Amino acid sequence: MTKVAAVSGANRGIGFAVVEGECEALGPGATGYLCARDADRGAQAVAELEAKGHRPRLAQLDIASDDSVAGFAEMIASRHGGIDIVVGNAGLAPVPDQHAQIDDFINTNNHGTDRLIGHLRGLLNDG
Repeated sequence: MTKVAAVSGANRGIGFAVVEGECEALGPGATGYLCARDADRGAQAVAELEAKGHRPRLAQLDIASDDSVAGFAEMIASRHGGIDIVVGNAGLAPVPDQHAQIDDFINTNNHGTDRLIGHLRGLLNDG
């Protein structure tokens, strides 16, 4: 059975490194999604991995949006019937002395993680 993996917040940093590691560990038969809120930055990250010989797929995913997460889950269900690996890496970094950002920070970092788990829980394959 072909493994299906997804990493949110994967267009740079730790998420990018996790996608690269999954591509190497799971091999060319697996389907790995590099998920990014910004599709252009995600496409750049995919191109960088492709230049290294990897074949991740890009998925636009904003965990702060229920519609975005629901759409991603529907895509996974229709294309693959389930998912094997989910790495929730997306998040907002706090900006010092910017109290107005608190609602966005909580919606993304707390509710976004719960949103991702909630929509994908039923799609997780055994093992």
